[in-house]
Formats: sequence, structure tokens, C-alpha cells
Amino acid sequence: MKIFKRFKYPIFITLSVIVVIAITLITVYPIVDGIGKLEHGVVVAVTKDGERTFGAKNNGSWAPLKSISRLAVRAIVISEDSAFYQHDGIDFDQLNSAIRDTILYGKKARGASTISQQLVKNLFFSSDRSFVRKAFEALATIYMEEHLTKGRILEVYLNVIEYGPGIYGIKNAARYYFGKHPYELNVREGAFLAMLLPQPKKYSVSFTKKELSPYASKTINQILEKMKAVHIISDDEWFMAHYGKFSWEIQTADVTPPSSF
Repeated sequence: MKIFKRFKYPIFITLSVIVVIAITLITVYPIVDGIGKLEHGVVVAVTKDGERTFGAKNNGSWAPLKSISRLAVRAIVISEDSAFYQHDGIDFDQLNSAIRDTILYGKKARGASTISQQLVKNLFFSSDRSFVRKAFEALATIYMEEHLTKGRILEVYLNVIEYGPGIYGIKNAARYYFGKHPYELNVREGAFLAMLLPQPKKYSVSFTKKELSPYASKTINQILEKMKAVHIISDDEWFMAHYGKFSWEIQTADVTPPSSF
């Protein structure tokens, strides 16, 4: 017993280190393996129902980045992560601003997750907000940024995120909301898809009701303003998009109620 008492603390520390290492390996290996698959064209996410393959080389619902409208892509990037091409996976400026606003001004914490962080979370993690999960998410994001190009990260992101109830991927979203291929999307349609992303199930109500909600209208216009400010679109393009209508809005406006007999 005296021997055990003498060595119990070293033993406890050793066992604790072993447990931590084991948990880390169990958590990290699937992520490393998954990112390796991303490099070779296969995207697999773990869901409550098991694995779901979002896209592969010959998957009909997959849209290569080059086949997606440039303006739609830019609308989503400027809305979700305007510094996407400048940071290495984590936007520390946005993170510091969010923390400052929360601590100093008591504002509700706003999202500071980058596109890369969102992708890692969607593919590899649950929705819990524990510190441990956040730490692993950050490490996985940095690892992914080192092994994938920005173009590949963006392509996967656009193809796996949800744009509405059960609507995954920009190809399905373009078909569902506008009856188009991704390369046919105009800037206003791209801004609409970007508007959906924070809460797609909630914000897709505009399409369901065939009328933009005040939030949807305001957000779409803000995205268009940002695109004009950084010269992604011209003043004329902004004017056409700002005052334009979606096909389903026009159809609703043009419908004449049937006369009663």
C-alpha cells in the first residue's frame, strides 16, 4: 500500500495523459481521414442516421466550382466570409470584434465562423458548443486549410450546405428556387441563396409565400450594396438587381384571380 501511495500521482498523471491521447486520436483520425477523402473528390458527412455521401466525382448533384455562376459565388462569399481568401481558416479580426462586442457592449454574440470553419463543422462535428468541440474544430480547420486549396474548400462548401428544408447543395438549390443550372444564376439570385444560409429552413419562407420578408429584402439589398462597394458589380448591375424581381415574385404579381360564376 505504501508503494501504491508513493506512485499513485505519477500513475494518475500517466493514465490521464493516455486517456487524453486516446480521445484525441479517436476524434482526430476520422477528421484527417475525411479531409484526405476531400482531396480525392469524395465528401462524406456523419449524420444522426449514419454516413451521408454529399458528392463524388460522378455524383449528379455535384456542381464543380467552375460550373457555378461567379456572381452567385461572390455573393455567398461576401455575405458569409468576406475575408475568405485572406485568412488561413480562422478570421481573428472578426473573432476579436465578436468577443469585444459581447464583453464591452453586451451585444448578443454574432457569428464569426469562416466558411472553412462552417465546412468542418458540417462535415465532422455535432452542433454542441462545448469548448472541447470548438478547440477540435479550430485545429481541424487549420489542418484542412493546409491540405486543400481555397477553391476546393469553397467548392465543397457550396455543395454540402443546406439551402432550405432538405435542400443540400447549390445545384439542388438553383433548381428548386429558380429552375436553373448553377451557372445560370444571376447576382440577385446568388444574394437570395446567401440570405438563406444562416437559418435556411426559417428564411426559405419567402419562397414558400412567394413574397420577400422584410428581413430577406433588407439582407439581399445589403449583399448587393457590398458587392457594388468593392466593384464586383457595376452601378448598372446593382440597379438592375436591386429593383429586379424573382421569377416567382413576377408570377405572383401577374396572376389574376379567377372570376366566379
